[in-house]
Amino acid sequence: PGKREWSREKTQNTEENIMIDSTQQIQVLQILYEIAISIGVSLDLPKMLKACLTTFLKKLNCSAGGVYHIVEHADKTYSIERLYAIPRNIENSVSYQAVQQQIPRQLTIQQLRDFRNRLPVIGHPETDSHFYILELPNFGMLILVKHGNDLDPFLLKSLTPLRVKLAAACTACLVEKARIEDHN
Repeated sequence: PGKREWSREKTQNTEENIMIDSTQQIQVLQILYEIAISIGVSLDLPKMLKACLTTFLKKLNCSAGGVYHIVEHADKTYSIERLYAIPRNIENSVSYQAVQQQIPRQLTIQQLRDFRNRLPVIGHPETDSHFYILELPNFGMLILVKHGNDLDPFLLKSLTPLRVKLAAACTACLVEKARIEDHN
């Protein structure tokens, strides 16, 4: 009798763990879906970034974030420029100041490659504070600042296709802006 009870209890615990895992997976899928539908809602870059960055922050329970663009200059150097950030006074955040220290200002092509190879950069500048510098492929970076628990590694990895989509949407917005400027 003792063995049977242990066996039944073990089976029930395993089923509960599977249910918890399934529930967590459904929550992650819901988060990813809601972020995905917020990307590319407009060809106006500030509008699109406001919509999607707001959703990123809300769904990931982050307190701040920003989108950066890597710009190539005529002298073949590169700079990393902030396009949009939430909140607007993001510079006052200690965590954001730590992010700024990680982002180089002027780069050669080799320095840019080296920097991209370091991504993602994850830091903990304060107790219960985390920052994430994530690549937006062929475009720039997504910065997320979170207080409290850090982002789940599975969720963080699951953001990869959304970062690709965000980079493509940002590029489309810049192409549209250039088209309009050329037309005028």
